[in-house]
Amino acid sequence: MVLLQTYLISPARNTLRNDRSMNSENVPSLSVPSRTVIKAPSTEGKYETQVLLLKQLYRVRSQLVEEVCYRRPELSMTNKTKYEMKIDMAIEQKHPIGYCTLPKLASTFWENILPRHKMLARINKTYLTQRLHTGERPFTFTFVRNPYERALSGYVDKLFVPNTAFWGTIGRYIVQHYRANSTELSMRCGHDVTFSEFFLYLVKAEKERRWTDRHFKPMYRLCGACKIKYDVIGHFETFTQDTDFIMKMIMNKTGLDLSVNINTSVTERGRIQDKIRLVFRMRQKILKCMNFQEALERVWRGLQIRGFLGVNVEMPLSLNESENFSADQIVDVILEARKKSTASDRRSNNKDALTEAFRQVPPSTLEMYVDLYGPDFELYGYEKRPEVMFNRTTVVDNAYRYFKVDHKTKNYLLIP
Repeated sequence: MVLLQTYLISPARNTLRNDRSMNSENVPSLSVPSRTVIKAPSTEGKYETQVLLLKQLYRVRSQLVEEVCYRRPELSMTNKTKYEMKIDMAIEQKHPIGYCTLPKLASTFWENILPRHKMLARINKTYLTQRLHTGERPFTFTFVRNPYERALSGYVDKLFVPNTAFWGTIGRYIVQHYRANSTELSMRCGHDVTFSEFFLYLVKAEKERRWTDRHFKPMYRLCGACKIKYDVIGHFETFTQDTDFIMKMIMNKTGLDLSVNINTSVTERGRIQDKIRLVFRMRQKILKCMNFQEALERVWRGLQIRGFLGVNVEMPLSLNESENFSADQIVDVILEARKKSTASDRRSNNKDALTEAFRQVPPSTLEMYVDLYGPDFELYGYEKRPEVMFNRTTVVDNAYRYFKVDHKTKNYLLIP
């Protein structure tokens, strides 16, 4: 039972099973903010200091989760309804590694890295518990993200940038239930959902617990925040730092060489090729809803929102070029535009797009989101009510409109 004492959080008592009191007097006061970036040491002699600082940082993050779980015992209760999610953890059989994947949190990156070493299919909590009883305790990790940024990323990936699978399901559902006076095209395609409509769907689906999708569910539900004690809780905001630490820990623990996979699986060109080829595979379905220039414009805007392209570089493809260029030619156009995008042009893109999107959401809907997704903010140390979103009197100096697509061929506006 010693193994379980260091790993599982007891849902019955909402404390760690080592019976350590979770009052503030017994929690060490660590002065490392949860999203601190620890700079790489300039000399080899400082390596051990860096490792100690990072371990301290991850302890701060874990302690915050423990404290919130202690204060909010309802987060540990088992819900036997269909809404209860299984913990989506992959366990590598030969080596003690456990990773809980969350959508919109570099899950594709890890799935590209780890399967090369025979990571098995995702498993549920029952299997995980059995593994902890009978085998070596895995090194476990997961990643979290600012809930507002995760919501925007989900919208951009699944509804704004062409994705006919989500258009035909979530998109159509949103249009049918949250839009008055819908056009026949919108009802059929679900291709023009605004962020405000999407965000209203998020809170309604979570509140009513129907028509939900795991890409948008609260993070704490998906990875059992109050059920499993993770060795490392990585933050998307410090992804490079946390990933480097995690991979070193895995390599030290298992002897696996994961560094080769980083160089071969996440090249710039490869990422763009994947995106464009996906759009081309959906081309015939897309053309039933919009012309291909508009589809590529949305891909372009999506890359700007992520900071891959600067706002100073407009999509140069005409309607004719959009319809006749091959996928590889379009990839070349994007990579050439990348060269023209300066760091200063890209630095604030995501923040500006986030502000633009959430300024369209009614305050009442924002408050509903804070209430329903509150545990994600509390467990992982994110601000619930950022000034720029909740104080509408704050002046925002951003003339660029990320979500506006306006061509001579057709006026198209996702955010008014």
